[in-house]
Amino acid sequence: IIQELKLITNQKSREKGLEFIYEERNTINTKLVGDPIRLKQILSNVLNNATKFTQKGQVKLLVNTEEIAGNKLLLTLDVEDTGVGIAKEKINRIFDSFSQEQINDKRNYGGFGIGLCIVKALVDLHQGTIKVSSAKNEGTVVHISLELDKAISSQKPQELMTPAQAEKLMKGRHFLVVEDNTVNQLVIKSILRKWQGVSFDFANNGLEALEAVKIKPYDLILMDLQMPEMDGYEATELIRAGNSGINSANIPIIAVTADTTEKTKSRVFAIGMDDYITKPIDAELLYASVEKALYLEKIKLNIE
Repeated sequence: IIQELKLITNQKSREKGLEFIYEERNTINTKLVGDPIRLKQILSNVLNNATKFTQKGQVKLLVNTEEIAGNKLLLTLDVEDTGVGIAKEKINRIFDSFSQEQINDKRNYGGFGIGLCIVKALVDLHQGTIKVSSAKNEGTVVHISLELDKAISSQKPQELMTPAQAEKLMKGRHFLVVEDNTVNQLVIKSILRKWQGVSFDFANNGLEALEAVKIKPYDLILMDLQMPEMDGYEATELIRAGNSGINSANIPIIAVTADTTEKTKSRVFAIGMDDYITKPIDAELLYASVEKALYLEKIKLNIE
């Protein structure tokens, strides 16, 4: 989640001529149990505010982790900016969903009362804490602390083959990523670029995907589900029906979606997709899913 939001914030900061600084302290590499959607919502809202209300200088995200009693981990997130700040007399009202910080140019800045009210509510539901310190025209610091349970057992996907075998299987593979959101494209690109020997193209919707598969051979498709023009469901059904060329009818297709409902998951497999990955994307799980799909495809072709 943090890796994805780093990319988004860095892009937004650069567009405004701001410097984005990211820092980790005392990193503990362990799986945590929590609500990824709400955690993303908390941090995304605060980072968006920091970028929105800063016209020059920098935005900084500091992440710190600390093991505490009860098989828990204390996650602290500090977002600092050099933006317009909040007047001292108004700092106590920033969590009021009906208040608006009164600044000169509302068309440029708008208000942030509702956003911080949502963040406060979500932090409270996590039984965490949020503190804001600020000074007018000097910037703002938002400090969030959350206690999350550590996973009792490792959630690392079972390896189908040795790392050397997996690298050999991946080498020279060409993937098609079907995704309409530019930020999500950046996230997937940052993951795939780390896979040695792998190349990839992007399509912005199902129609573009069908045309791409007709023109160029691909080894696997990462398919978003909700897209304009033609969604991932229809595109997959047409590919499986041979509408993009007979040789691509059985190409491995992995759904990559923010929809986590069981209904969607069932439909994905019903129309012939090979696997299902949820957003925000876990790079390790994505690699395991791709490895599994390519491995099974190889076995099937050898049998045939």
